[in-house]
Amino acid sequence: MDSENAKSALSALDVAGLCQKLGLVHHFVLDVAKDPGVYYEHFERPKKKGGVRKISASTGRLKRIQRQLLDSLLATVVMPAHVHGSVKGRSIVTNAAVHVGQDVVINVDLKNFFDTVDSAKIQNIFQKQFGMDNESAIVFANLCTYRNHLPQGAPTSPALANIAAFELDEAILAILKEGYNYSRYVDDITISGTKDVVSLLPQIYQAIEACGFTSNLEKTRILRQSVRQSVTGIVVNKKLNPSKRFIRKVRQNLYYCKRFGLNEHCESLDIKPHNFIREMQGRIGYIRMTQEGLADNFATLLKDVLPMSETSEEEQNILLLKTIIDNERMVAFMYEKSHRQAAPTEIYVDEDDDTIFVKAFQFAPEPGWMEYRLAYMSELVMQFNRLA
Repeated sequence: MDSENAKSALSALDVAGLCQKLGLVHHFVLDVAKDPGVYYEHFERPKKKGGVRKISASTGRLKRIQRQLLDSLLATVVMPAHVHGSVKGRSIVTNAAVHVGQDVVINVDLKNFFDTVDSAKIQNIFQKQFGMDNESAIVFANLCTYRNHLPQGAPTSPALANIAAFELDEAILAILKEGYNYSRYVDDITISGTKDVVSLLPQIYQAIEACGFTSNLEKTRILRQSVRQSVTGIVVNKKLNPSKRFIRKVRQNLYYCKRFGLNEHCESLDIKPHNFIREMQGRIGYIRMTQEGLADNFATLLKDVLPMSETSEEEQNILLLKTIIDNERMVAFMYEKSHRQAAPTEIYVDEDDDTIFVKAFQFAPEPGWMEYRLAYMSELVMQFNRLA
C-alpha cells in the first residue's frame, strides 16, 4: 500500500487495530512502549572532521518492532526525487549527479539533525502522514524516539528524519524556483547553479530556522568551478569520478596485459601478478560506483588475462565498503596479517600512482585515524552494532 492508502486504512483504527494491520503483536508493543529506553546500547563514532557522533542503537524486541514498522508502514512513503540519503536505489553517487557541471556548488549542513526531530514532530507525522489518532501516535512516537528525539541507530530514524524534513525541502525549493538544483543527503543540503545562487543563501538560512532546524554556518561551503567541487565525497566539476587519467591508465594496463601477457607486464612494473590483479580489481570496482557499463567492459578484459583461479574479490570489497560508508557502519577485516576494526569514511585515489585507499577511524587494535591500501584489505565483514 502507498502512503495515501496507508493513511486511509489506518485512520479508523486504535492501537490494537494498528498493530494487527501492521503485523505487530498488541501486548508485545505495549509492553515495550512502557520503557523503550532499556532497549538501547550507546557508543560514540568519530566524525570525519573531528568530534564524535553519539549513537543510540536499538536492540532486541524494540529493534524488531521498529524494523516491522519501517517495512510495513514507513517504507510506503514515496521519497521525493531530491532526497537521496537512506533511500533504496539512491546513494551519495545519485546525490552528487544532480550537481555536475555547475558554476557554483553550495553545501549546507544541518546541525544536530536527528536531535532536532523531537517526539512532537514524530507524533505529528504519524497523525498527518498516516492518519493515526492521538493515542496511537503517542505510542508509536514513543517507540521511535529516545530522550525526546530520533536516536541515531534505530531502523526507523532515517525514514522519519527524511519525512520530518519534507517541509524544509519544499521551503527551499520555493526559494530556488527554476534554474537551480537541490538535493539532500540526510543532513547535507546541496544547492547548485549559476553564480547568482549565492545571493539566495540568507533566505535559505531563514527557511531552515523557520522549519525548526539549525544550519551549521561553519560547515557551509561555496565551491566555484575554479576549485574542486565535491558533493558527499564525489567530485562534480565536469563529471562524476573517476578522472579521465584514472580510466586511461586502467585501459592502458589492460591493453599491455593482453599484448605482452600478464607476467611480462607485471615484471615491467616490478609488481607481483597477484598484487597487480588485486589493484586492478579495486580500480574497476571504484569505476563501478559511477560508471557500471565501463566497469563491466574492463572486468571482461581483465578476466581474459586472469589465471583461472583468480576472483573479483577487490570489486566486491569496494562495493561493500561503499555500502558501509553510505550507512555509517563499521567493518572488521584483515590487514597486514592482523585483525582490524574500523569505521570507514572515504574511498579515494592517490593522484600520484592511482592506488586506492580507504580512510577510516580504527577502533582496534589501537584507536586512531588510518589510511588503508584497498588491495591489502581482506576478509571484510560489515559490523552493525558497537565493536567488541
